[in-house]
Amino acid sequence: MPVPKVSQSPPYRPTIWALGGQAEAKVDIPITAVFLILFIVGAIIHMSIFQRNNKRGHKFVFSILLCGFCISGVMTTILRIASISTPTNIHLAIAAPIFVASGVVLIFVINLVWAQRIVRSFHPRVGWHPATSIILKVLIVCIIFTLIIVITARVQSFYTLQPRTKKVVRDLQIFGTLFLAIISFLPIPITILAVVCGTSWPLAQFRSNALTDGVMVTVALPQKSPPDKFGHGRLRSKILILLTGSTLLCLGATYRCGTLWLPPVPRSQPLPSYFHRASFYIFNFVAEILTVYLYAIVRVDLMFHVPDGSHGSYNPQQQQPLATIRSDVESRGAGQESKYVLANNFETETRIPTSPAVQSLYDSNSDITALPPIPTPLLPIATPRLSLRNSRMSFSKESTLGSLRKSQTRKKRASTATQAEKRVWRKSEQERIIKRLGGPWEKLTES
Repeated sequence: MPVPKVSQSPPYRPTIWALGGQAEAKVDIPITAVFLILFIVGAIIHMSIFQRNNKRGHKFVFSILLCGFCISGVMTTILRIASISTPTNIHLAIAAPIFVASGVVLIFVINLVWAQRIVRSFHPRVGWHPATSIILKVLIVCIIFTLIIVITARVQSFYTLQPRTKKVVRDLQIFGTLFLAIISFLPIPITILAVVCGTSWPLAQFRSNALTDGVMVTVALPQKSPPDKFGHGRLRSKILILLTGSTLLCLGATYRCGTLWLPPVPRSQPLPSYFHRASFYIFNFVAEILTVYLYAIVRVDLMFHVPDGSHGSYNPQQQQPLATIRSDVESRGAGQESKYVLANNFETETRIPTSPAVQSLYDSNSDITALPPIPTPLLPIATPRLSLRNSRMSFSKESTLGSLRKSQTRKKRASTATQAEKRVWRKSEQERIIKRLGGPWEKLTES
């Protein structure tokens, strides 16, 4: 392969081999066009997922970030096709590698945030601690500055021929790629440590044979709380998806960093095998495409979704503990109505019969703490509307019961009355009817 001539004015053509080697139009353009179509389809899929979720109030901003990454991949492939088609344009050769290194950073940040959610699920005290959020924000800021350093060094490498400046530029590129490789690897150990340290072990039971009365004592060790579930699907599926995506991206970032750490090879020498174009496509575009479509197929918008405003727990019912309701009720004031009041007169005491040996064992151990008190039940408060409704219901019940009692009394008296009493009742009934009709008494009586 002929050695490219060095330009007389900047920007200068590269004098060392890079990952991918010298691009050829007949081979690289069709391959890059396939990846261009795949990135376009991925952007459409993630944007449609975001729009459907947004219409039903399901907020998941990571779909927009994944769509942005696909758009960055579209720009990368377009610039690569353009630079291959016009090899004399050095500016296109400068811009294409910049998008290759910058777009994947979005998924690095996404994986870090999802790893934090896994930590919060297994270790709420650690995951929800303010220091954890501060560390994540600091990492994101460092990623942005590192990306700026890498882009600046990449551009500067085309505008200098001084050996000292080239060495500084190369050192900056090595630092940037190494830092991004570490960032791509971080979600893997974070997730594994969270799962290993947060696994709920079964209760350990021990039997004591020291008691003489044949009573078996079971001592239960404290069990770790179960993981705080979030999103849809099983937690192990979320962990597997996150580890798979992080591993794919970590392979690409690590390979780019490793090849850059090797001594530079001048273009006057043959292309090393680790710079082959197959390595370029596999560890760049293939790994990214697999990650994008994996996240779309498994619906990460449902698996890694958490409620808005979550703090301390992903369960909305656990956002405020029950013990703070009393203080909230007392702080409302006399002019406002509360939905619940505390029934302080509800007390329950349970006594479990124990043998003298067990009782002496508990009495001798002063480290055993008492169980927490039974939470006070909540009863609905009596509002004016509720009182009026209750009074109406009680009045209707009383009237119905009164009429039933009167009818039963009449039937009982009618069954035990004599003939004279029946004639008197009949006469009084006739008089009542005549009086209601308002007719003349004499004529009605005679008739």
